[in-house]
Amino acid sequence: MSDTHEPSQNNQPRRKRSGCLIFVGGFLVFTLIMAGLGGLLEYQGKGELARADELWLKGEKDEATGIYIQELEYVEEADEPEVYKRIITHRHDSGDVESATEHFIKAIEGNINVRFARNDLRRMLADTRRAFEDHKARELAEKQAEERRQAEMLAMQEQLQAEEKSRQKEESQALVQANLDAYLAVLKAADVSVVRQVEVKLSGDIWMATLTVDNLWHMKLYQVRLQDAQSLWETWARIASPDNPDSAHIVIVDLRGNKVGGSRVLAGSLIWVQE
Repeated sequence: MSDTHEPSQNNQPRRKRSGCLIFVGGFLVFTLIMAGLGGLLEYQGKGELARADELWLKGEKDEATGIYIQELEYVEEADEPEVYKRIITHRHDSGDVESATEHFIKAIEGNINVRFARNDLRRMLADTRRAFEDHKARELAEKQAEERRQAEMLAMQEQLQAEEKSRQKEESQALVQANLDAYLAVLKAADVSVVRQVEVKLSGDIWMATLTVDNLWHMKLYQVRLQDAQSLWETWARIASPDNPDSAHIVIVDLRGNKVGGSRVLAGSLIWVQE
């Protein structure tokens, strides 16, 4: 007797569960690491901001301003007006008007209420705010104009599609009427009195003619009715679909609308009549 044992099937789900637990555990560890890293960065940022405050008070404003700009995301909301004021004032006084304007705009976008005692900075803030608002107004106007243009284009496309659909419908109706008139003229010329009424419909590429016959039709022998139906179909196919006769179908109904013959679904030429 062999001592070799087959692995138990019960171990497989256990291994799957173990793999799932490892994955979940790994994900949780990763999340905790990232959360801890975010907290560490915030702690370091706040430490740098405290150092920048010390440098500013010592008069080392250039280095302090660089730290403020680098650590702006960690500035407390209550401290934002003063920090932006320091950045803008120092960059303006250092001749870096572009950086000062950039931070004016950031303060305006963040709805940060920065107040200046100096008239030149007040004017610059007012001018920047006015230019910013003008720019936003132009952007909004351009967006609205583009939306109107798109709406007009869409409306025009829908109108053209509706007009094309209407034109095709009119052409289809005119062609249906023309084929019906031609068929009725041939029946009249051939003195086919057994057909009381003809209705024509175009469905896709199928030309369907529904022929209502009177009671005289039912008195004819089966073979005669079959030949008559074939002749009615051939006449209709020559008028409605000469290039593809099987696309021309007929339906023969009695005075009560009951089907008594016509084309089969597969092809118009496959004619049947009730026995």
